[in-house]
Amino acid sequence: MTMHREIELKLEVAPEDAERLRRTPPLASASHAEQHQHSIYFDTARRKLQKAGFMLRVRQSGESMVQTVKSARSGAGLFERDEWEVPVQAMTPDLDAASRTPLAK
Repeated sequence: MTMHREIELKLEVAPEDAERLRRTPPLASASHAEQHQHSIYFDTARRKLQKAGFMLRVRQSGESMVQTVKSARSGAGLFERDEWEVPVQAMTPDLDAASRTPLAK
């Protein structure tokens, strides 16, 4: 189980401005790649994870699947949160792996 601290910056850009933004320094010199992913978010029917401040996701990218538990600190635009990742074999939660995160409580 790998624990990371994620710092995320979310920008909202109108589709007609996206290409112009890509040509703006320093983004113009940055490498980029297109990646197709499939993500499923899980919670209980009563939203226990959300109420406790967590998110549980399984994401497939190519042949690789990763389960991620994130602390659900919200913010507008820029925020920082803890996350725990583990490779999984299916697009369903691995509860044994999740038990080694703060979800164990």
